[in-house]
Amino acid sequence: FGSYAQRDAAKHMLRLRLPGGRVTPERLHFMAQAVQQYHVPFLKLTTCEAIQMHDLTPDEVPAIMEAAIPCGIITRGGGG
Repeated sequence: FGSYAQRDAAKHMLRLRLPGGRVTPERLHFMAQAVQQYHVPFLKLTTCEAIQMHDLTPDEVPAIMEAAIPCGIITRGGGG
């Protein structure tokens, strides 16, 4: 579902899929809020219509996943 443990097992990466690669103002706003709220050190824009958030705690992953849904951002199918 787009969530992976990083080499440091205490941290996780979450791959947020943007259907069709469309970045809307609402989606950008969500990303900016999530970065601030969860102190995400960096994002990666991928070539696979997704944005990756790194260095998340296990508790942050499901919270971000749930908050992303109303913006049309999903994690299902975000496998590597």
